[in-house]
Amino acid sequence: MLPKDAVTEFAGLYLKNFGVQLTSEEAEERANRVFNFFKTIIRPVEENNKLVEEVPGQESEAERKNKTYGDKKKSKKS
Repeated sequence: MLPKDAVTEFAGLYLKNFGVQLTSEEAEERANRVFNFFKTIIRPVEENNKLVEEVPGQESEAERKNKTYGDKKKSKKS
């Protein structure tokens, strides 16, 4: 559940962007839905980043690309 200040801010932004004045109950419900939606979307990204950082010895995508491009450059020079 979001703090009252956040719900009030959400109601103001909703009015500004959509021209609809929400009741406090509507604002609370919609603000929590938006918050939970973004929390759901962002959570897997955070978990994946932590997972990559926690696995010792695992190469980053940039390191893998660098090796791949480095190998191609060497073969072109030969």
